[in-house]
Amino acid sequence: MSDLPSKLLEAALGPPQPTLLTHDWDCPGFSKDSEPQKRRHAMRYYITVLADYLTISKQRNSFTSAFVPMAIESPALANALIAYSADHLSDINESYSSTSVRARSQSLTTLASNITGQCSDIASREADVAASLVLLTSEVCHGNYAAWYHHLVGAKNMILSTNPVDHSGDAVQKGTDAFKSSPEGRWVLRNFAYHDILGTVTMETAPLIDASYLQDMKDGIDTYLGVAVEILIYISRISTLATETSQNSSNFLEDCLRLEQQLLTWHPSTPSPPELVQVALGYRSAALIYLYRLIRLRCSEGPYSTLIEGFEAKISRSVTETLTHTSAVPVGDVPESALLFPLFIAGGECNDNQEMEAIRNRLHGMSTKRRFHNIIRALDILESLWETRNRLVGQGLGVCIDWKDFVSVQGEGGLLLT
Repeated sequence: MSDLPSKLLEAALGPPQPTLLTHDWDCPGFSKDSEPQKRRHAMRYYITVLADYLTISKQRNSFTSAFVPMAIESPALANALIAYSADHLSDINESYSSTSVRARSQSLTTLASNITGQCSDIASREADVAASLVLLTSEVCHGNYAAWYHHLVGAKNMILSTNPVDHSGDAVQKGTDAFKSSPEGRWVLRNFAYHDILGTVTMETAPLIDASYLQDMKDGIDTYLGVAVEILIYISRISTLATETSQNSSNFLEDCLRLEQQLLTWHPSTPSPPELVQVALGYRSAALIYLYRLIRLRCSEGPYSTLIEGFEAKISRSVTETLTHTSAVPVGDVPESALLFPLFIAGGECNDNQEMEAIRNRLHGMSTKRRFHNIIRALDILESLWETRNRLVGQGLGVCIDWKDFVSVQGEGGLLLT
């Protein structure tokens, strides 16, 4: 990967300072740095540390190769990146909390000003949507679970309202199509889809934007998902099916079985490192669990209730397959960043103590390295689920409980498994 983002940053901010490594951020006197110095340090920290926590591949890291050059032209995106990084740094050095608050406020103010005008420049709109998505990720990773969805809705509105004009005043491609004209725009769309579609699993909603726009962007290696982008399309269909079908019917089951066959025969088409293939197959198995859960919910009563036992067996098998694939990703390696969704979905259905321990240890390690609060919350929910389920089983009670019960009881807002 080119080191252009680092060169651009150095040209703008000056040479790197010795306070670069994570363990140096709490050194004596560091909290006395001026606000401009803190902003510079925060941006450097984003590029040298935080961006690597987010990507599945150092060679395909659009968090630096796309977002940093875009930020040079976009105050909204630059401030969003600084806010995100300062938020993460504030866990180590509390003085960065005020830096994050100021940068977030400045980003939101700029965004509000930008979206009131006509979109004549697609590059500017790409940067505005990117800023919203960075702010979303910042809220999730720092524990503000109630705010991230507002940023997602804002990003959706900006995407769908995009209607740039050319120099002659004629309208060109609109909405999602307008973003496909550049590598940065396509990355922004995939970034949006990642949060929009995975968010439907825990929010119990349909995607804000139909996922058909991903059909011609599913190949290649994505920064978030590697070669698993197409799995998002299947998850989107399952979520849409869950919201559109309110009663048991043969059509519902036929649709589910069709999706099952498509997932069972799916395999990544893009040549990629083996660990990225394992991540993709882990997502496939997790998507099957999600599908089987829906069938279990809808068919537990009525003419298809006799099928439930068979689908329970399929869930157990898919849990084991998910953990087989995720365990093939080396602990602490870069692709581990994408494992929260499959680990959580598998954890919600596992009953084996060894499987629970494997999930517990992996999520704990991911949380310790990255310090993202949504990983901590996901593990807390699973721990509560496992403890309650074991206690009820020990008491001989057949009460059916689910991880969704604990998400709603917490009242902290939607859980985002990204």
